[in-house]
Amino acid sequence: MGHKKWAGNLSAMFSRRLRLSFAALGLVALGALTACDKPTPVAGIVAGGKYVNAEATIWCFGDDVYTGPGSCSERQIKTPRVKVRGGEQVSVEVPKEVADKGWYVAVATEPAGEEKEENEPQFQRGPVQEDSTYFSFTVPQFESTPMIPVQVIALGEGDTNTGIWQFLLVNSEI
Repeated sequence: MGHKKWAGNLSAMFSRRLRLSFAALGLVALGALTACDKPTPVAGIVAGGKYVNAEATIWCFGDDVYTGPGSCSERQIKTPRVKVRGGEQVSVEVPKEVADKGWYVAVATEPAGEEKEENEPQFQRGPVQEDSTYFSFTVPQFESTPMIPVQVIALGEGDTNTGIWQFLLVNSEI
């Protein structure tokens, strides 16, 4: 009888430890999942009667600011494309939480000078938008490229970056 009692206690103890281990493992996995898959705000572009949107490729949650790779949530997403003609109006829309802190649009220009790598665009920063969820600009002419990269930059305190969305304006005349 003593043998059965000992075996029953061992079985109960093992079963309890196993359940606690699985519960702890589940909590850790849930915490990791929520940190990685937490949705970022969505920004969008309207051009040529079409609307495309995207989650931020970089987003700093809370009071974090972007100081370099790994400092905020980073996502590899397919960059949304919208066909436009040079000289056409394009409108950008951001969520209110971004508008409340300020944001701007940066449009790629030709690389400046011979010291720049051929594929490295330079971005011309537009005016900072405060308390506005909407901004329009005129697409530059497509001179030597079929696409123009556009970035939407969310600001934090002191003009620091807290989020980046990426879009491609594609020459519709090609």
